[in-house]
Amino acid sequence: MKRLIGLLTTVFFVGCGGMDVRGIVRDEGTGEPLPGATVRIGERSTTTDLTGYYNIEVDGRDDPQQIHVQKAGYEAFSEQVTFDRDADEIYHDIELRSAQERERQEQMRQQEQMRQQQQQQHGQQQQGGQQLQREQEELMREQERLQREQEELLRQQRQNNGVQQNNGFQQQR
Repeated sequence: MKRLIGLLTTVFFVGCGGMDVRGIVRDEGTGEPLPGATVRIGERSTTTDLTGYYNIEVDGRDDPQQIHVQKAGYEAFSEQVTFDRDADEIYHDIELRSAQERERQEQMRQQEQMRQQQQQQHGQQQQGGQQLQREQEELMREQERLQREQEELLRQQRQNNGVQQNNGFQQQR
């Protein structure tokens, strides 16, 4: 029985190979530490202290694990990491983006999209205006050509009338 307990104890300590994962959770925008954030790795979790510091002992496995961090007023953070099982401790800082910052960035993104759409519309209007101007110029040239043809026809008609009148004048003599 003592052998079985000793063997189980040895397997337990060898198989556990725990390591400490520690770091500081900070505000992404200001760099300020965030107290009261919940950090979870696998089944274990902790809350950051007043300096934003956390420390969790996790299994020293080679397979990927998820780190989840949550704090009211901030976007939830999740990241898949693989820890070096030979390490005794890992230092892993995490930055959270405030929900207000995300909203501000979303508003800025939407404003930029609207600005780009307006520029495209303005460019299309300018292109449309330029096309319209080219068409108007072409119509004016065509109108001028037709006017010259009409004037030429009138000139020829006058000449023909003048010739016919002269012929009629000569025939009457």
